[in-house]
Amino acid sequence: MSALVRPPADLSCTDLFATWLPAAFARARAAGAHPPDAVIAVVLDGDGGGAWTLRVASGALAVTDGRDDGALIALTQTVADFRAAVWGDGAAASMLPAELDLAAAITGEARLPITALARITGTLRIEIPGFADRTWAAAVTFGGAATPSASVSVDLPTLEAIRAGSLPLAQAFFAGKIAVTGDVPWLMQVGMSVAAGGLA
Repeated sequence: MSALVRPPADLSCTDLFATWLPAAFARARAAGAHPPDAVIAVVLDGDGGGAWTLRVASGALAVTDGRDDGALIALTQTVADFRAAVWGDGAAASMLPAELDLAAAITGEARLPITALARITGTLRIEIPGFADRTWAAAVTFGGAATPSASVSVDLPTLEAIRAGSLPLAQAFFAGKIAVTGDVPWLMQVGMSVAAGGLA
C-alpha cells in the first residue's frame, strides 16, 4: 500500500470534502486504484461542520451536501473530534492509521469488508476518555439504523498500546481495559460478521 498524504492542517472540513478528497480520489484512480462501490455519509456538529455524502460507483466519486440515510456507513461526531481523528490534537497524534484513512477507504487503498458491512444494521458509539483533556467520541451507523446499538470505551493509553502492538486486543478486553455497554450480543455479531467477511 502506498503512503497516503494527509490533508493540510489548515484545511476546512468543507474544503476537505469539496476539493481535497475528490482530488485525492482522482490521483488514486490515475495511479490504477480500484475503489469499491459504497455510500458513506459524514455528519459533523459544531462550527465549520456540516453533512456530506460520498458515493463511489463504477470508479467515480460524487460528493454531495447532506446525509443519505441509506448510506452503508454514516459517521457522526463533532468537528473537533473529526479533526483530531484526521490531523491530531495537540500532543495526541492522528488517531487514524493510514490503512483506516477516509481517503484510503474510498479509493480502495484500504480493503474494507464491504459485503459484510452491508449486512449490518445498528449504531456503534466509540468513546476515548482522556483524549486531549476530553472524551473523544464518534457514532458509526450501519444501514441507517439507530438500533441495535452498543458503546465501546477505551482510554487513550490503552488505545495507544493496542495500536503499537504491545497490548493484544483480546488481552485488553479481558483485562477490563475496554468497556462495552448496550447490546453486547449484537456487537459480538458485528465483530464476527466483519471477521468472517475478510477484507474484500
